[in-house]
Amino acid sequence: RVVRMGRAEHGGTIAAVGNNERGVIGVAPLANIMTLKAFRDDGFGSSDNLAEALVYGATNGADVLNNSWGCSSPCPSNPVIEDAVRTAHGLGAVVVFAAGNSSDDVAFYSPQNMTTPKPIVVAATDQTDAPTFFTNFGLLLDVAAPGGGKDTGPPVFELWNILSLKAHTCDFGVCPSSLIVGTK
Repeated sequence: RVVRMGRAEHGGTIAAVGNNERGVIGVAPLANIMTLKAFRDDGFGSSDNLAEALVYGATNGADVLNNSWGCSSPCPSNPVIEDAVRTAHGLGAVVVFAAGNSSDDVAFYSPQNMTTPKPIVVAATDQTDAPTFFTNFGLLLDVAAPGGGKDTGPPVFELWNILSLKAHTCDFGVCPSSLIVGTK
């Protein structure tokens, strides 16, 4: 498990530090970020590792646990993750989950479908504030936020329209040049 705690120079949309010639500042640049790595380098992870990261964050003082991961296919119940969400909530943490990217009802995905305690579930919107073509939807959503572009189709799928910390080395097919911030 790799853990980095403290103010992050590259804190993304939330805690990016300003006045550093990078062209971006977060909405809370003085916030402290605790980064927890629960996925292997290939981008996959087990429920046990993800649950451990949730509980570790809450146990070590995280006020908000922001999770942009979930099941890639319907999974109505994941007891290991649900127990970790209950534990984190019981320790006082606010638990937030992305709705998912399957263009499906969140009612079919755990832990997004939990109601006691209820995590905050966030759908993705495009540049016109409409739901993205891929975001999950349903009555269990709590809020929507910018999270991708319109489905432009091949050869280039312009999915990413969030002005944040897009690396200038990112492949144009994934990250259009209009989203480059600075040159560092």
